[in-house]
This record gives sequence, C-alpha cells and structure tokens, in this order.
Amino acid sequence: MTKLITVTELKKVLKQFNNEDLINLILELTKANQFNQELLTAKLSTSNDLIKIKDEYEKKIYKTFYPKAGSVNMNIKDAKSILNNFLIISNDRDLSIDIMVFYVETSLELMGLDMDNISVFKTIIDVFGEIIVNLNKEETNILYNKYKDKLEKVISSAENINWELFDEISNSYCELDWYESDDEEDYK
Repeated sequence: MTKLITVTELKKVLKQFNNEDLINLILELTKANQFNQELLTAKLSTSNDLIKIKDEYEKKIYKTFYPKAGSVNMNIKDAKSILNNFLIISNDRDLSIDIMVFYVETSLELMGLDMDNISVFKTIIDVFGEIIVNLNKEETNILYNKYKDKLEKVISSAENINWELFDEISNSYCELDWYESDDEEDYK
C-alpha cells in the first residue's frame, strides 16, 4: 500500500503551488466526493447554509435508522459515521450539539424497540457524554439553557427504557458545569 502524505509534507508541497494550482486542486477535491463539497460549503458559507447541511445530515441519520416506513435498521456504525462527518465539517458548537441531541433522541427510539442492542446502548452513552463535554466548553449557560429540556427528556426516556442507561447518562448530566447552579435555583 502506498504511504499517504502527512500533513507536514502536504504543507510543504502546497507552499510551492501558485494560486491557480491551489484553486484547481480545491476544485478537484470538491468534485471528488460530496463530503469534500459539504466541508468547503460549511467553511466558506453562512450559518444558514450550515443549518441546511445539518438538516440534511439529520435526514441521513434518520434514513439510516428507518430506511423504509415501518422498518427499522440498527446500523449504528453508519449512523455514527454520518454524525461524525457533520461534526468534522461543523464549526458551530450549537449546531453540533443540536445534531448530537437529535442522534441520541433517535437512538433512544431504536433502543425502545430493541432494548438488548448493546451498540445502541454504548453510542447513546458516548454521544450524550460528548454533548456534556461541548456544553462545558461554553463560558456561559446559554446553550445549556437552550438544550436543558431536551436533555432532561432524554434522561427521562432512558429511565423508561433501561436503568443502566439511565444511570450512565444521569451521571454524565451531573458533570455539567451548569448543573449545580441550576440545581441551586430550584431550591431558592
């Protein structure tokens, strides 16, 4: 197998390109596959374009889980790959959290249909944990307040599906920087 070019090697080569060569390379990459096109669209466009891309990714995730009306597909690997591709192209934490919440909600629906599916179980815990990590990166509680009700609904749904799952995501939720301050307000 041919050794792929490293980032350092790529930087050296690209520094030797003139503008026209760089433009041609970018155009070739854009034509090569849809992911490259979406990546460039996300990096060069407005937030409205990124919202549209996120909506398309949500549809892809949903279609992966529910390919035909009434049928269910437990292909977590493909759905997680779609989610990860969006997270790569997104430079917007709010939209990234939004699609992760959508992923967890949709995965919970699936788990409600097949409670013994361990890969669904694990991915819900992992993605929910990533939501918490991303919310903790915020300097204010604005995004937390935006997603608080959805996150609490996820926890409530998990409680009705699987106690172990409920415990895992409840523990993650308690790690939110905003959790204690929110808890204190409930007692005032």
